[in-house]
Amino acid sequence: MRAIQSTRVVHKAIQIQVRVCNVVKSSANTTGLSNACPDCKGNLSKPNMCRGCNKEVLHGDVLKKYTITKDEQRILTTNELEQLKGIGSTMNVLGTIDKDQFKQSFIVGSYYVLPQTKLKNKSQQQEVEQNKIDYAILKESILQSDNMLAVKFAIRDKEKLGVFTVENDYIVLLSLAYPEFVQEQDEETAIKLDEAQKKMSEKFVESIKPIDLSTVTDSYTETLEKILEGKSDPQAQKKVETSNMWSSL
Repeated sequence: MRAIQSTRVVHKAIQIQVRVCNVVKSSANTTGLSNACPDCKGNLSKPNMCRGCNKEVLHGDVLKKYTITKDEQRILTTNELEQLKGIGSTMNVLGTIDKDQFKQSFIVGSYYVLPQTKLKNKSQQQEVEQNKIDYAILKESILQSDNMLAVKFAIRDKEKLGVFTVENDYIVLLSLAYPEFVQEQDEETAIKLDEAQKKMSEKFVESIKPIDLSTVTDSYTETLEKILEGKSDPQAQKKVETSNMWSSL
């Protein structure tokens, strides 16, 4: 499988060389509807400025363009857009997925799903309270189920596949790649370890301390900012080498 990056898994003196490969095919994320300029058919930025001819486009003149490939797009007619209305406007429950069969490698994004509590007028207060009850029932059903609830939904003119889970008392929607876009990995990586090697794996796990993810910062961005400010330290990153790195545990 083609790698997008070669890197190392590092812990103390341990350095394990690996390569990183895409799970989801890149083409799965490049298709979809986007706003287009009526003159040059170029993409629009906010607020409706054409990136091609650098003109502002009135809202009523904006076209919808479907990207098939990087070099192939198609403008949709008004009648074609009418056929798409209503599709994906709701989250449709498809069925259940066995939690043991769920593949985390399919996850491509996540969203909070919260009860609708915004009022248009005071007369809707009772409806809002019922929304909260309905939400709580849905959340409890997800918690009590041995399976995961699969749904179809649409965001920004793209229909997506997802599953519901609960985290910190909120429903979280995990967006999944469609199976047709997931690359199969058939490279053989299974190796039988001897007893000494198994002991090394145990020591490796034991040497890793618990961590609070809220304390982790983006080192890459921080270093880049220091470089731009002229405050970087070229000696900050030092390569660690050892003839038998596992013996350091």
